[in-house]
Amino acid sequence: MTGETASAQTPLDVLIAHLGVERDHLIALGAALDDEATALRQLSLDALLDAGRRKAAAAEAHTHIARDRLARLHAVDPECETLGALSKRLAEVDRDRLDAMRGELIALLESAAEKNAWNHAFAESGKALIGGTLRVMRGRAAGASATYGNRGRIQTGERRGRVDRRA
Repeated sequence: MTGETASAQTPLDVLIAHLGVERDHLIALGAALDDEATALRQLSLDALLDAGRRKAAAAEAHTHIARDRLARLHAVDPECETLGALSKRLAEVDRDRLDAMRGELIALLESAAEKNAWNHAFAESGKALIGGTLRVMRGRAAGASATYGNRGRIQTGERRGRVDRRA
């Protein structure tokens, strides 16, 4: 990019370019969440750790870039605090450009939140599955006990049937 092109950019162009970078970070976050879901379904610890690192890095990068958005927004209109408020104050051509980018960001954020919720559910069910398997394995490994039965109840000897006392 030449110096002339950079200076020809309006504050709105700079904001939209900034939102494009934010969009790219959200796309990376979505990909990391997809990989995390696959790792959770496969119960693959190595893949899960890798996906977790990439998810944390993408979320941190998005948070960092999102913090800078307000400065870019104020460069366009110092009175606006949100993209929606700015959109209402722009000319139709500029509003369409901003609303298109804003729509993409909203869709990506909603998708990331939904994927994260599903991953949490997968993680909880995997945790319950592993916990149940471990309990069964411990029960079988413990063998028979003279005092406690398989279900942890005290057993005091053989079970007897009812005694017929009518004799």
